[in-house]
Amino acid sequence: MTSPLSRRWTWLLVAAAGLMLAWLAAPVVAPLYDGVGFPDEPYRYVTRPAGDTKVTKPPGQVAVRMPVSDGTTDGFNGASAETGPQISIFVPTGTLAVPKDAHTLLLRADPRTPDGAADGGSVDGNIYRLTATPDTGKASVAKVPDQIQIIMRATTAKQPGPTMEYRPDGRQAWSRLKTSRYGTDLYAATVKGFGDYALVFAKPVSGVAKAAAKSGPAKYAYALIVAGLLIFLSSVVLAIRVARARRAALE
Repeated sequence: MTSPLSRRWTWLLVAAAGLMLAWLAAPVVAPLYDGVGFPDEPYRYVTRPAGDTKVTKPPGQVAVRMPVSDGTTDGFNGASAETGPQISIFVPTGTLAVPKDAHTLLLRADPRTPDGAADGGSVDGNIYRLTATPDTGKASVAKVPDQIQIIMRATTAKQPGPTMEYRPDGRQAWSRLKTSRYGTDLYAATVKGFGDYALVFAKPVSGVAKAAAKSGPAKYAYALIVAGLLIFLSSVVLAIRVARARRAALE
């Protein structure tokens, strides 16, 4: 006769086998990554490029009024309202310096129409102007270990991707920022200050320039090889002459 303990173990084994069969028979659910299951909507331009006839809503912006305490603000994590936000801002606590008598600060990132090339390349999508306006005085980016991060969505996932560039205002030159690819078409950089941010695709390299770039290292390699051979032959000739001179001196 089977003992109660044996029957208990039998039922546990049967239950485990049933769970295993159900798990194997169930459809595989893919995890949600960037764009999987929730595809990005078409890019929303302030001014659509010529020939682009897609109808979209106006682009969103980031706008938040933050409380100020003793000259600094709490952290903030916000994004524009598109499905697939076109801009996101990550503000750690203490990274914005504000006058001590201020009580609030309005942080904004507003889309703007590109006004020409940046750093010799082409601006992809909108420019976003980052501003911070306290109720008194002026704000600045604090020099602290934590840093404000900005993430922007490109209009395409083509590679090589764009880099993010920054200018303090519309009259100054753009400067390239260290850019990290954050997702399929997302790119992140550290906020350098208030002003304009844009994703910029580098100007295409011409065929002549590509050939020159490829042939440049080869030319240097050939020159080094020739120089090495000349040095080797000179050493051999010198060694032969020294040996002959020694033999002549001994005779």
